[in-house]
Amino acid sequence: MDEQTPSELGNPQVNVRKALFTMWVIWTAMLLGPLGFMYVEATVLSKGDRPQADPQSVMNLIVVAVVMLLAVIPATFFIRSMIFKRQRVNGVLPAAAYSTGNLVFWAGCESVSFFALIVVLIKGSFWPTILIVGFAMLLQVLTYPKRDYLESPEETFKIQ
Repeated sequence: MDEQTPSELGNPQVNVRKALFTMWVIWTAMLLGPLGFMYVEATVLSKGDRPQADPQSVMNLIVVAVVMLLAVIPATFFIRSMIFKRQRVNGVLPAAAYSTGNLVFWAGCESVSFFALIVVLIKGSFWPTILIVGFAMLLQVLTYPKRDYLESPEETFKIQ
């Protein structure tokens, strides 16, 4: 367990720093998962010799991936914003609520990405499913952990 020194116990700056570092590690790992799977898929698909899947089944899976993109990501973003709204106090969001809200949204983005990547593997081609993967990952990239949410506006612009 991470022990805090007596000088760190009441210091919110140290807690914000630790929380942000943890979120950056999780955010990076959640982005590297689909990227690593894409690399494996590219390697497998470059070998060729794959049996062709039924075109109608593949089209159905692509439609499911699009529906997931249009349903899961907005739903998880809404849940994230509700968590933020309920937990914010005087313009400051507790680190636990910020982490929870972001994890919910990032998990939604990652689930859409992985499902679309599985469709790529079944289809035997990245096109057009890679667009779904790219959009979901882009949204995850755009919601990287920011210090602004965890500090009051006065602290953000304070010169130390």
